[in-house]
Amino acid sequence: TWSSSGPTGVQVWVSVSGGSEVLFSQTGPGDNSVVASWIQATYSYMFRLYDYSNGTRGAQLSSSTVTAVNTPANLSFTNQTRPILGTNFVVGDYWAFSVSGGPPSVAVQIAWTCTCGTQVNYTAGYTQPDGSLNLSQQPTGSGSLGRWSGQWYVGGAATGPQVQTEVIAIPTSTYPGSGMPSGFACPQNYPQPYGFGVQGINYGVTGADFTIPMTIAVINGGDQSYTYGDVAIGGLLNSFSDPRTPFGICANFPLYSSPFTESFYVGVGGIYNNTAIRTNYWVQTSTSDHAGTLTNNSDITIDVP
Repeated sequence: TWSSSGPTGVQVWVSVSGGSEVLFSQTGPGDNSVVASWIQATYSYMFRLYDYSNGTRGAQLSSSTVTAVNTPANLSFTNQTRPILGTNFVVGDYWAFSVSGGPPSVAVQIAWTCTCGTQVNYTAGYTQPDGSLNLSQQPTGSGSLGRWSGQWYVGGAATGPQVQTEVIAIPTSTYPGSGMPSGFACPQNYPQPYGFGVQGINYGVTGADFTIPMTIAVINGGDQSYTYGDVAIGGLLNSFSDPRTPFGICANFPLYSSPFTESFYVGVGGIYNNTAIRTNYWVQTSTSDHAGTLTNNSDITIDVP
């Protein structure tokens, strides 16, 4: 913006960081303004106002130096599939990323470092003329497994705090936990002396090497009724207890191969996987009072003499 009185015409010339002058604008007297959208950070711009009343450059009337600086861009990086996880992800999740208030037409990049030793420099894209960039529904692939830390850069300037993220795969199998589960007989003098109960069944999770919290849902047989158990899988805790225990059967008649099933499903960020992490096919036999055998036909046998 400039203003002149007296001269019948003026010109504004500009030089960039000490370079040669080029014509910026030519106007008449009074108040005038022109948008200089091409100004970029780290450059210095010298604007000079000249008298142009006679059709040639005359005396310099005024000058002004402009130095542009980048304003910090606003940046968001979140899990679109499981928002509760923040910047953590399960393989197959989609992430959403956005930048606003940044410089126009510059690269948006992140330098990732994995605890596994891998380093990756990733270019997400380039800002629009208004300084924005929006990306969504970008799948998190299995090649991203691990714990990562990264720094976003917008136009080469570090933007926002360091990002800490963990990418995991849903566990697909379990194994019996340490120690054999304990069984307890149906009470003496109880009108249903056959059978017994069991408690303290624990399971380890195969390949659990992460810190994202999980929950376990148990479906009993085909009734689709859920029982939830709090689970801490990952880090130093990679096992969980069967949330249904104690359970068992007490009857007033001998039990011969009395079956029931239970399936465990893993939930992360409020979403449960469609495939069971484990299914137990229990068979209980009790042909004498307060005793019997409970087996899961895969890997657990419990005897109460």
